[in-house]
Amino acid sequence: MKSGTWKNTRMLTGVIGGMVAVSWLITTPMVASAKTLQVPQDDHWVAAWATSPQAPSTTGISNTGFDDQTIRIIVHPSADGKAIRLRFSNTFGASPLTLNDVSVGVSNGGASIVPGSSRHVTFDGQRSITIAPGTEQFSDPVPLPIKNGQNLTISIYVHGQSGPTTWHPDSLQTSYISTPGDFTSASQGQAFTTSVNSWFWLDGVDVPNPASDVVKASDRPRGRSLR
Repeated sequence: MKSGTWKNTRMLTGVIGGMVAVSWLITTPMVASAKTLQVPQDDHWVAAWATSPQAPSTTGISNTGFDDQTIRIIVHPSADGKAIRLRFSNTFGASPLTLNDVSVGVSNGGASIVPGSSRHVTFDGQRSITIAPGTEQFSDPVPLPIKNGQNLTISIYVHGQSGPTTWHPDSLQTSYISTPGDFTSASQGQAFTTSVNSWFWLDGVDVPNPASDVVKASDRPRGRSLR
């Protein structure tokens, strides 16, 4: 090999090696601190509760939707978990859906929540989320331990008019609708003056698979199209 060719090869090898090293630093997860919630990857979550989203009816509450109201949904997970994540669906929405505030807590009967159990729900670190028509969105993990058979409340505030809703009409479980305002963090249920036997937008509650490995908190699922 000629001297010039050999030198060029060494230089090229060095450049490639440097690029690989930089790539490794970018893609390799940092070690989480002991206080950081460690989060399983997407395939290391298991369903604790789920329902099938349906299109809005031509009349009634799913057609008219909500206007500056909080919807408090009651669900009954069937698995233990040290944390949860929620899945929201705008599968049958004709326009983007904005959830302005969401919280989850342990049910204390009716529309009330066990004091101190309420947790804010975030999406990529933000308190609100806009979900495109025909898609669903997972929340960030919520550090709320739950038990099999323990009722949870998921409170969703929509500022302004939601339009027709993706829903599950026959839940056989009472959920609650508030007077105008954001009552997602309210532990008492006085503001929830209307009751319905339906679920709106929420179609899944997951918990970490206890058999899975634990990985970095940045491994969060993104919204995905359902069409």
